[in-house]
Amino acid sequence: MPRVLTHYRLLILLVGYLIIVTAYNITVPLAEGDDEFGQFRYIRFIAEHQRLPQTPEERTVASYKSSHPPLYHGLTAFLFQGVDSSETEFKRILYAEVPQQALIYELMDVNWIVPTAIMEYPYQGAVLLWHLSRLFSSLLSIGVLVMIYVIVLELMPGKKSYALIAVFIIAFIPRFSFSGATTTDDTMLAFWMSVYLFLMVKLIKGDERLRLFAFIGVSLGLAMLTKFTPVPIFATTAIALCFLAWRRRWGWTALIRRGFIVFGCAGILLSFWFGFVILYFNQIDELGFIPGIMKAILPRVAGELSGADLVSGSASVTSTNGDWLQLITLFPTWLARTAQTFFLATLPNWPTPAISLMLGITLIFAATAVVSLVIYWPQASSRQKLWQGFFLMTIAAFVPIMLFRFYLNLRIDESAQGRHILLPAASAIGILLMWGWVNWTRSLGRRWLRPIFPSLLLFMNIIQLNQVYTIFPDPLPVSLNTTSRPAVDVEVR
Repeated sequence: MPRVLTHYRLLILLVGYLIIVTAYNITVPLAEGDDEFGQFRYIRFIAEHQRLPQTPEERTVASYKSSHPPLYHGLTAFLFQGVDSSETEFKRILYAEVPQQALIYELMDVNWIVPTAIMEYPYQGAVLLWHLSRLFSSLLSIGVLVMIYVIVLELMPGKKSYALIAVFIIAFIPRFSFSGATTTDDTMLAFWMSVYLFLMVKLIKGDERLRLFAFIGVSLGLAMLTKFTPVPIFATTAIALCFLAWRRRWGWTALIRRGFIVFGCAGILLSFWFGFVILYFNQIDELGFIPGIMKAILPRVAGELSGADLVSGSASVTSTNGDWLQLITLFPTWLARTAQTFFLATLPNWPTPAISLMLGITLIFAATAVVSLVIYWPQASSRQKLWQGFFLMTIAAFVPIMLFRFYLNLRIDESAQGRHILLPAASAIGILLMWGWVNWTRSLGRRWLRPIFPSLLLFMNIIQLNQVYTIFPDPLPVSLNTTSRPAVDVEVR
């Protein structure tokens, strides 16, 4: 029997996942994904011009996302460069600069483009490119699921059933499936973080070959070339290296050499992006050498980490100005919203009362798994404690960025997005939830309970897919292609 067929249950699971995300791909209107219109405009610019934007004006055309690292967008554009998208133009919904603008933004789920007949099958031009970019996201999310399976087998050789539970949990979290079907760099970030986690597991298990440290650095660099949000992972990696050096008595020389390899490889990859930004967007003539370089780099990084680039063009940004009472008052709402968006997509009229009940049960199951991890921590082996602790630290590393965004502007809709934890930490989350859930069911002597948690997630996913199918209207039965008539944006006053 071919070796791949020994994992036939994983193949069946991945096929089922691909069917669901393909259904999302087809039914979710274009631009309804998170930041999807900006993501696609960046991809489209690269595909049409065969290069990155090189001026502020070109960045305006390519959307605010064009100041972000380009690995996902550039690779997507390269893969589908044969698709001619130049003759297709979408009609945008614009909001006039009037006082009611902020109110409109807060009260409406904004679909940034008008759905018209050009979006219907058979897909052509930019619409085809958009759906192909969604397909690429789906393949990347499948890569994440495969890496989860591989990591579990690396930690627990022969435990295929455990690996399948971990994959099942992440695959059918409705939020993960939704993101895996839309155009987003989150899926590529999730993939590189899964590769990084696998390499760190190899290190935890005792592999200390120098090339492993180089691979860890490369995976970190590729993650950062996809999105800036893994910045805290540099700190957690340094902590992990220092802890292993202390525990295994590496000595200062070995620690410095291995740390230099990790961060040096990551830095080399990042230098290509920062070099490009400095070359084309420096302000040396106006500000001088060092300030001119810093002006080109730091606002881009700070903008993504703080979320300022996401809100600057919409409703007004509110500063906390040290109003801790308001922060404390809003925090329970922020926490509840984060939990909701961790498991569910953000849709109009969603969640329904029934799905809210199921979400509550899901949170209870997840909490049970976490409590089980705590209860059985004393019984875990030293290696189990090591990888569980590292996984928890990896998950926790993404929380401060969300809290920082909340502190800066108090915008719950922008800062309380659970996907910013779920996607980059998907592998760690799936494996820890699996391990806690398995331990709990084993302690009860009720192994038949194991499928309940993953099955509930799948059921919620199907309901969410049906919600997508029913709430969004069909495209307007007219063609608004700019090759046949001038572009006229739809302006709301």
